[in-house]
Amino acid sequence: MSCARAMPRSLGRPTQPVRRSCRISNDMRLRTRIVLSSVAIFAVGLVVAVGATFGAIQDLRSDRTDELMRVMTTRVIDSGASDPDGVVDALDIDSPVWRALAEAGTVPSFFQIRTADGQVLRTVSFGLRPDLDSKLPDAMQPGERDGATSDIHPVATRPGAAVEDPPGWRALSTRVPDADGLILVVAARTDADDNFSQRLGALAVTITVAVLGAAALATYWLFRRHLRPLEQMVAVAGRIGAGDLRTRIVVDSPAVEISQVAHAFNQMADDIERAFAEREQSEQRLRQFVADASHELRTPLASVQGYAELFRHTSNNPDDLAQLLSRIEQETNRMSVLVDELLLLARLDAGRALEQNPVDLAQVTAEAVDTVRVRHPGRVIRLATSGDCWVVGDTLRLRQVIDNLLVNACLHTPANASVDVTVERHATTVVVEVVDDGPGIPDDLRERVFDRFYRVTEPGAGAGTSSGSGLGLSIVSAVVTAHGGAVRITDGPTGGARVVLRLTAAEPG
Repeated sequence: MSCARAMPRSLGRPTQPVRRSCRISNDMRLRTRIVLSSVAIFAVGLVVAVGATFGAIQDLRSDRTDELMRVMTTRVIDSGASDPDGVVDALDIDSPVWRALAEAGTVPSFFQIRTADGQVLRTVSFGLRPDLDSKLPDAMQPGERDGATSDIHPVATRPGAAVEDPPGWRALSTRVPDADGLILVVAARTDADDNFSQRLGALAVTITVAVLGAAALATYWLFRRHLRPLEQMVAVAGRIGAGDLRTRIVVDSPAVEISQVAHAFNQMADDIERAFAEREQSEQRLRQFVADASHELRTPLASVQGYAELFRHTSNNPDDLAQLLSRIEQETNRMSVLVDELLLLARLDAGRALEQNPVDLAQVTAEAVDTVRVRHPGRVIRLATSGDCWVVGDTLRLRQVIDNLLVNACLHTPANASVDVTVERHATTVVVEVVDDGPGIPDDLRERVFDRFYRVTEPGAGAGTSSGSGLGLSIVSAVVTAHGGAVRITDGPTGGARVVLRLTAAEPG
């Protein structure tokens, strides 16, 4: 079964299928794997702890019984008894309390005196008896020296006992000192310990199962709560892939790592939304730019076509023909300038590098001012420079920036308005200001004037207001940005416009 999925065209992504692994839906979920692994580790630790505790309790109870048998044997040895009757008297077991405890299996309940070679001489028991042969087994034979004891051995109950589940026994053999090698056998039932062990084991199993179940439920709930943002990421990623770029993850997990991942995912989603928004805006600007360029080129082309038609149908008057050719030349020059400006903007948009040479911006500005003064002899244009105003950049493009600012100031202000130009170095920047005495630019239009083909027509402006292409300030902004600088428009001291241009200063070339 294929899991190929085509991304939506609305995101502008390739429509080739993107392969995704189908094992995710078939394999065990991450949360389940983590829960099972955690419970398994917890179970191992719990079983080890319970087993160790159970074993310690078992050893403790066995040690208690064994110690009681050794204490009784030590009493016989310390009494100095040398015959069977003396040994029995030394045990001091002929009391109702001892008899009751012995019959219940709480204390040793079997005592036997044997000859040196293991033959039975006398037996004292309460209740059930262990299965011991008439001759003492070799494994229970104590050493030859007086006071020697054997290891404690497990023994079964004598066959034929009228009980459903005969208890087990633990037996200890001791050679009585100074008694011709008599052997004392003491045995204690283990049914009390066995019953306690069974109850303790059942309780331990019950508690272990209950604790593991509670741990599994708690772990599952905790992981479900803390991993919920991951499930949201999957759902949000699916919605983003379907074209909903505004959906985000609501982070409510107390886990720092999960919150960091969720915040990083939201940041990535913000970046994706911003990138697609910028792309959409760029495409919209491109479409608008193409439409505006087509419109701007259509006007001079229509003029050229009209003049050409008029030239074809006009008389042979040389003056008329010269005027028509002059008009055609003007329109073609206008188209040429427009095309050059469009190509410059296209190159800047494409990020093509400009020349990087030391440029004396004060000298470039002075040359531009001189040129504008010649073209507008009646205009008052003042220039002031100070300090080293060197920058690194493209001399031709920086000259074009200053030309555009001066021409813009002359075209969009009354003929009697003056223009003040200053070039100064401020620490690490070179600042160029062009201030006019015109009507100024409204606050809500100061950003739009840098848009391509945007024109501002102010009351009282000069007659040439509408003759611009609408690309002058766009070129200024694009060239300055390409040089790593900035340009902005503020109010001048007399209410006119002040254009401030800032570029990074450099050392003299």
